[in-house]
Amino acid sequence: MVVYSKDLYIIDDNCFENQVIRAMDQAKGTIVNKGPLRSTSEEEQPYRSTFDAAQVGLIITDLETGCVAEANPASCAMHGCTREDFIGQQLTAFIHPDNLKVYNEHIRAFQLDGEFDVRVHHIRRDGATLHADWRGTAFTHRGRPCLLGVVLDVSWRIQADQRFHQRIKARTREQSALLEISHIIELSKG
Repeated sequence: MVVYSKDLYIIDDNCFENQVIRAMDQAKGTIVNKGPLRSTSEEEQPYRSTFDAAQVGLIITDLETGCVAEANPASCAMHGCTREDFIGQQLTAFIHPDNLKVYNEHIRAFQLDGEFDVRVHHIRRDGATLHADWRGTAFTHRGRPCLLGVVLDVSWRIQADQRFHQRIKARTREQSALLEISHIIELSKG
């Protein structure tokens, strides 16, 4: 049970909306809630089930506070933290400092044109980094402007691309050396 100002509400901790409200209230440092909290409804369950079952990271970010309002299990695993650790945190705490400027520029552009598409380094809870592709859309969640971000860990793709380019570079050096040897042999014959 939680007391909000003058009213008493019984909170169902499994209710998606209640968890988001609590995270946003904690992020803002407020304890006043302007409406009754809802219990888990049958209408909400399919959406919550889909959100939790997605194999890609789904992050709902409050655009006014910059805090994570909700995250699915895939995004929590990607960042090496529990849902409880993730919700309510400033999303920028998980963006590598070298990429904060790029990320913030994309957020500002997103607020103007509604398109969010960026690749940035993220930081896991253990300090390891990962390359993350973001695609996002604006929507109103619980009456607040939010970004629904689809986040993919593309580190394996980046590493594969880097290995590919290293192999091309090595092959190019080899071919260049062979051409030089061939040229020397031709000159020595003639």
